[in-house]
Amino acid sequence: MLDLFKERFYANGSLNSAGEGFFTKVAAKAWQQGDVAAKFKKLETAETHLIWWHPDIKNAERFASVLQAVANAEPEKVGNVVVKAIHDALNKNGVEVTNKAGHQPWTLTGDTHLTKETLAAMRQAVAQSAATITDPSIFISNKPASAFFAKTWDLVPVLTPASQVKVDALINLFVDPASASMIDAAAMIITKEVDALIAALIDRKALQHA
Repeated sequence: MLDLFKERFYANGSLNSAGEGFFTKVAAKAWQQGDVAAKFKKLETAETHLIWWHPDIKNAERFASVLQAVANAEPEKVGNVVVKAIHDALNKNGVEVTNKAGHQPWTLTGDTHLTKETLAAMRQAVAQSAATITDPSIFISNKPASAFFAKTWDLVPVLTPASQVKVDALINLFVDPASASMIDAAAMIITKEVDALIAALIDRKALQHA
């Protein structure tokens, strides 16, 4: 995902025009959400311009320039926003999985969206892992240890062919600079994590309090 992100957002180590446009749209959307505007208006650039001037972050355009500068300086960390956006989408909406133990396909969600089906599969895998550790035959058998480990790994969820297609499509959608879904997701992440973002920018001496 990170490789695709860099390929589509960057050229020669810097944001390409599509990447710049993406962050302009993200900034415009995030600026209108939550406390983003109110909190960034209290900040200014740490770097001086025109000898003495520290431009304040007074509007979405200035905010966009901050995001673009961060993206140019730390593409890996910005690329993790793509990873988190996909994680959040799958976390909430779920994806169909099965396992090598022959379970019927079920919808796998995560975190606060944990389902009874997933919890049951998790418990079965943990129980099998514990049973393997305490199985005396693992010490006296000529079978390789991997044969015992496989009993647990067979219970781990894997994508079905249909869900693999879904995940591939989701990745392509979220690494498209023109994707409205990705713009919305990135703006929402900024809105939710605005305090952490500001703290990181101040720590990196990109911004300071006005």
